[in-house]
Amino acid sequence: MDKDSNQEGKDKDQDNEEESDPLHANNIEEYYGKRVFIFLHHFAGPNDPLSAEIQKEATAAGIKVKCISVEKSSGTGDLLQDDPYNTHLGWAHNGYIDAYHSGFPCTTFSKLRFRPAEGLTGPVRTMDEPYGKKDNTAAEQEECDRGTVMACRSIDMARAVAERKGEARIKASATLEKPPPSSQEGHLSAWELPELGAF
Repeated sequence: MDKDSNQEGKDKDQDNEEESDPLHANNIEEYYGKRVFIFLHHFAGPNDPLSAEIQKEATAAGIKVKCISVEKSSGTGDLLQDDPYNTHLGWAHNGYIDAYHSGFPCTTFSKLRFRPAEGLTGPVRTMDEPYGKKDNTAAEQEECDRGTVMACRSIDMARAVAERKGEARIKASATLEKPPPSSQEGHLSAWELPELGAF
């Protein structure tokens, strides 16, 4: 086989490799040039400064990123509804999400509810009753349930992203934010939910 034929064979092998892997790259810069990373932000707030900062840093580093923000008050989705939550969870299970962050509402997990102050709403959950106090009114239990669902959906989404299968040149990341446990007697932080402990 002459030199030209040998080179032609190598070129065809490389073409086949790139066809089977559109992200095939010889170096990290080339990889970043082809790859679009997906950042999903649940409970993003009305302006989503986190996504704006990620976009800014990614642009400065020559990385392409698509940020998807979800916030009920902004009209981009209600995460208590089946969608967009189920759609996003499917994306995560299929390995489409590279990074995820959730700042789910903490009102039902707040230690401030244990302060004996006139006009303040009392606790709707405790360490001994993590899913709602027996003496909750119907409205209080409904509030507690909403808080539990939003926390657990965030945990499930974070797990699905962090444990993604498939292409793994760049590892996925998932973060959740909430105030930590406290020394307040009876207080249950979101971090102490059984579901989060398992995660």
